[in-house]
Formats: sequence, structure tokens, C-alpha cells
Amino acid sequence: MELPKLRKPVLERLERLRTQWRTFTALPESRLLHWVFASDEWSMLETLLSVEEHGSGTGPDLFLRLTSPLRSPEHYDHALAQELLTRHAALRERLAAAGVESSWQPPRVAPEASPLSVMALAASIHQHYSPRFRHVALVLMPESMASEKAWAQWVERTVRGPFASPVRWICPESSERNALEQVARGTPRLIHTCVAGLDMSTALEEISEAAGDLDTPEGRFRHLFVQMSRALGAGDLRRAEQCRTEAVEMAGARGWRHLQVVARIALGSGLLSAEGPQAALAEYRQAEAVALQAQEEGNPSGARLLLQSRLAVGSALVASADWKNAASVYEQVAALAAQIGDPLMELEGWRMAAWCHEQAQSWEESWHCGTRALEAAQLMDAPARQNSTLGYAGAGLLRLTEQAHFKDKRTELEQQMEHLLGPEWQPTSPGGPQA
Repeated sequence: MELPKLRKPVLERLERLRTQWRTFTALPESRLLHWVFASDEWSMLETLLSVEEHGSGTGPDLFLRLTSPLRSPEHYDHALAQELLTRHAALRERLAAAGVESSWQPPRVAPEASPLSVMALAASIHQHYSPRFRHVALVLMPESMASEKAWAQWVERTVRGPFASPVRWICPESSERNALEQVARGTPRLIHTCVAGLDMSTALEEISEAAGDLDTPEGRFRHLFVQMSRALGAGDLRRAEQCRTEAVEMAGARGWRHLQVVARIALGSGLLSAEGPQAALAEYRQAEAVALQAQEEGNPSGARLLLQSRLAVGSALVASADWKNAASVYEQVAALAAQIGDPLMELEGWRMAAWCHEQAQSWEESWHCGTRALEAAQLMDAPARQNSTLGYAGAGLLRLTEQAHFKDKRTELEQQMEHLLGPEWQPTSPGGPQA
């Protein structure tokens, strides 16, 4: 296995991203790079930012990632300004190690004056380090936001506001979400939209080829899986199914049940978007059958494989709006998760079962499953609860208290949720399968 060959596809795509950045900075009037990434390209953006941040002082531009939550457009700039000061302080040692004089301090302002904006601070940083850095790139990746509308409003107002040419904004977005598309279309002179277009499926196939061992069962399965993923991305379902068939047969002959399940679920996910839920459901049911076979054989991973398969089955039933059957499957998921001691997935199984019953207007069943989700949360520690979908489970129960039968349970429910998650427990986005 030759390491340079393995690295080559990744390095080529990093250079492609750098070229896109340089193209943007050459546009004198553009202020913000609206950078659009497919879901499988996001890791390359993270790699680029990590390389730039950890190599601070060695590249021609200074990248500063800012992740402050956007709670309101009116206060977001102040939050970014405070985070920028913290980020710069954390970079001082790296800058000094790279031979950069890092004594910058924020400009003084009169006590009665307004605090400096994040743009003014970034411009001051650039002035201090010029000509060492050509640009200061402020990469906005808010960890949460009040709403996509608030995000778009802030971006539009900001690109029309005060601007220093050496300071550029970067707003990465997923192609599935693309909340800034309309704002970007309305201000094409100020916002430059660039679709990354990294073709990661081809990169993965190149890496698999470079990894070698294609004449071994393990290497052959790996390469077939990568080829299947690439075919799905290209919309070549016939080729994808051929790769799946060969991969599943190879794995089955060697008793690799987990790989049989993985291959079928992966193809099913592609079919879900390409051909619809019924085609995906057929593939997921095949994965479920393999998982059941693994259980019968005493495979220690059988229960986990069955849980993963039924999660996939549930997603296809939800996509078909088959609420009753979907609820039943998610109840089975919860039971399996309890069996293998996974409270996070137990909570999620009950939450989704409750949501499906709610869609079917089966209020009693929805309440029962929702309260079971809260019971599962009791088994989790505080950090795990904070990173779970418990808030959505509580929000679902809260909606049910609008029904006369559950109205008297509202106060007790709110107290319980505050105990489990704190006073700001309610999620800012709607629940459901996307939560």
C-alpha cells in the first residue's frame, strides 16, 4: 500500500477548494463566499479548515472559524466579536511559533461608544498582520440558530453593511439545506456562490484502488461497496444493484452478516431517494432477514444488526406515510435497544413511535410511547440527555396536552422536562424524523 497514492485524491480536492477560495478573493466587490457542499463533501471542508487553523501563520490567509449560536440577528454580531477575541487569543502561540509577531490587541474605544463590530475587529487584525496575511477569513458555522429566516436576514444585512476588502466572510452550507440561496441570488455582486463539486464518490474509488488487496475477499468487498456508492451517486441503479448483489453474495459465503446488512441498507438509502420508499423498503426487509438469521446463528451482533435494519424499515414506512406500521416498527426498535442496553436508541425508538402515532391521530398510543421515551431518558446521564432527541419527545407530549384528555398533564410535563434538560428544554425546530 503506497501512502502517497492514498493521499493523492484527498490532496487534489483540498487544492480544488483552495482554488475556489482564491477565485472568490480575486473578485473585488464580493464580500461573502456562499460555499455549498454535498453531504459527503463536508468532511473535506472540515479537513481544509483544520489544516488552515492548525497551520496558522504558515499560509497566505488567516482562517478563523466562528461557531457562536445565532439567537437573534440583533445580538449575533456582538457574540461573533466576543468569540473572535477568544479565537485570536487561542492562536497566539501558533502564530508566534510560525514567526508571526502576535501582539495584536483590540483597539480602545471610549466608554460611551458602541462596542466594535466583528468586521472592525477583523479589519484591525488584518492591519496588524499585513502584509503577512492577504486576507482574514471569518468562517461562520453557527452551532444553532433561532431560524433559517433569522440567519438569512442577518447575512443580507451584513453584506450590505460596513466592509473591509481584506476581510471576507465564508458561509458554508449543505446542498440539502441551502438556506442562503435566495439571499445570494438577490445580491450576486456581494455574495459569490460556489458549489464545491468535489465528486467524493470518485475520490473514494481512487483511494480504494490505491489501498490494493483487490484480489482478497476483504479488499474486493470494500471496492464493490465503494463502486456501489459511486453508482448510486451517478443515478446508475442497475450498476449499483449489480455491485450490491456481488458484495452480498461474497459476504454471505463467508458468514459476514454485518456486511450483508450494511450493503443492503446502503443500497436501500439510495433507492429511497431515487425510486421511492417501496423500493427502499424491499431492500431494508432483506437486511432485516439477514439480521434475524444472524440472531438465530447466535451472532453476538445480531440484535444490533436487527436494530439498525428496523430503523431503516421505519424510515421507509414514514416516507410512505404508513404511520401505524411505522409506529409498530419503532416500538420494536425501542424494545431491542432496551435489550442491548442502549438508552439513547431506546429513547429514539419510543420518540419516533410516539410521533408516528401522533400523525395517525392515535392520541393514547402517542402519549404512552412519549412517556416511555422520558422513562428511557431517566437512564441516561445529563450530557447524554442534552445530546439526545429528548427535547423533541417532550415537545411531542406538549402538543398532546392541547387535547382535552391530556390538558391537565401539561404542568407536570413541563416540570419533568425542566428537571431532565433545564429551563430552555424546548427545541427551536419542529420534531419528526429529521430531529
